[in-house]
Amino acid sequence: MIYEAQDYVIACWLLNDEFRHKILETSMDDFEELSLAQQMFKLIREEYLKNPKFDISDIMLSPAGKRYQDYIRDVTIEIPTTQLFPHYYERFKKDSQQRKVRKYLAELCLSNSDIDIPEVVQKLLEIATGEEKTKSAGPRELAIELYDFLEEAYNLKGKLPGISTGYKALDCAIGGILDNMYIILGGRPSMGKSAFAINLAFNVLKNKGKVLYVSVEMSKKQILARIVARVIKLPLNDVKFGVFGDEQWIKITKQLIPFLAQSGFHILEGETKISEILNEAKRLKAKYGKLDLLVIDYLQTLRLGETKRSEYEKVSEISRALREFAKQEHIPVLGVAQLNRDCEERENKRPVLSDLKESSQLEQDADVIMFLYRPAYYDEEFEDKTLTELIIAKNRDGQTGTILYSWLEQYQVFVERENVHKTISQAEQGK
Repeated sequence: MIYEAQDYVIACWLLNDEFRHKILETSMDDFEELSLAQQMFKLIREEYLKNPKFDISDIMLSPAGKRYQDYIRDVTIEIPTTQLFPHYYERFKKDSQQRKVRKYLAELCLSNSDIDIPEVVQKLLEIATGEEKTKSAGPRELAIELYDFLEEAYNLKGKLPGISTGYKALDCAIGGILDNMYIILGGRPSMGKSAFAINLAFNVLKNKGKVLYVSVEMSKKQILARIVARVIKLPLNDVKFGVFGDEQWIKITKQLIPFLAQSGFHILEGETKISEILNEAKRLKAKYGKLDLLVIDYLQTLRLGETKRSEYEKVSEISRALREFAKQEHIPVLGVAQLNRDCEERENKRPVLSDLKESSQLEQDADVIMFLYRPAYYDEEFEDKTLTELIIAKNRDGQTGTILYSWLEQYQVFVERENVHKTISQAEQGK
């Protein structure tokens, strides 16, 4: 087999992590379509996003990588040295440009329409500078996309496509937390929004995920106190005032503190400028190779900088920015949101999508919108004081409905109940 520059680039990335930063500057269409190098690039990029220091065996022994073991072995033996990577990469980019030019000119020759000379010149300049404009996906690209999607789904073998929320019913409903998901968690005051967000964040940490928690109103100490109450099963007030015994202190010092010290948990306290928050998230992604969850508590407190926009316009623009950030950076975003007072005026006080405060843009942008509702908060005679409904009011890729939890306030923990999933219509009827 005759190897080209694109194959040597792949070999260098497999053997030497010194040059892997170039992976993020490379795209699938830089490779010859349907080539082994293109398929290997897809696997390498996915592995790099999980672990920039991956070993070649991580790919060779993966389910998807096993089919390419012969290619991996041959190309890594064939390459003279990885230290010539700059030369290989330069040649690879030139080959890519030439393929794109030939393809474009061939399409022009087959076209029956008049040739727009300025447009042709502009297109060739875009290819030459690597600044091609985005365009719609054609049949061939769609076929490749479909194959990649189905192959990825097949390799899941029934596993969650995203990282677990720690709650079985919620995982079943939304598929776990996907790497480009934008989630809104809304509720009126005292429903437990921040506590639920902290519960989700800690569950992601337990699954070895990396989390950035942005808290505008709560301090680091307040967040950590809630984690202690949750993990050690110690009333929050006892944590605040140091009322705990030797056994609990041992659990804190020997288990919880070492866990946090080695985890990927970061708290950004008091920051409200959206650009600073997103830059911090990018920095952590660069540090770890991935960021599994960005929590913002809460959305309506964020600002764009010096601006005279209305509150509606501000929240709308921030929501659009978060949605684009999640999609482009592959970092899931969980935004805690306040609701307006409309639900307080209704007989049925369960939140609905129109209750989102300040902006209908939140409803449009989010992949998943969830509301917390506690019946006992509004009805003193309601017997089940711990009952909490998590209402999934929007789910772009799944079903809506209501999941029931027990809210153990003194421990700041939500416990999922058994066999309690209801449809939205049932919840609205109070059944």
